[in-house]
Amino acid sequence: MDSAHRRMTRRDTPDPSVGDGDARMRRASTAPAAGTEAPQPIDIVRSLLLMIANNVTQLAFLTSKSEGIKTVFFTGGFVRNNSVVQRQISRSMQYWSGGHLPAYFMEPDGYVGTIGSLQHSSQLRSAAALASPTKQ
Repeated sequence: MDSAHRRMTRRDTPDPSVGDGDARMRRASTAPAAGTEAPQPIDIVRSLLLMIANNVTQLAFLTSKSEGIKTVFFTGGFVRNNSVVQRQISRSMQYWSGGHLPAYFMEPDGYVGTIGSLQHSSQLRSAAALASPTKQ
């Protein structure tokens, strides 16, 4: 993870073999994916990291769209102190939302998880109370 972070911060542009632009395609003949050399393990780790970040972001965006949520927070061990993931999530959220929904990141992630669990358990208790028969 640290190696992927160092490599991303050193060259903040995507791997030329992974893109879809004309300039990237012209350079693809020198890229590892062109078959001239095997991809380095760090490139595989970086690709997986970005893929997961993109998938998480798309799921968050689609959920916010279907539920009418106007603010999306990302928190937890995957994004904590990981500027590569945070940057990719921000870019992906801008892409999916057309620039209308920014990605927010929470530092005290344990607190947010606790509040979410408390709210969920409260909803479960309310639903159970409604479902149980009343004594007369």
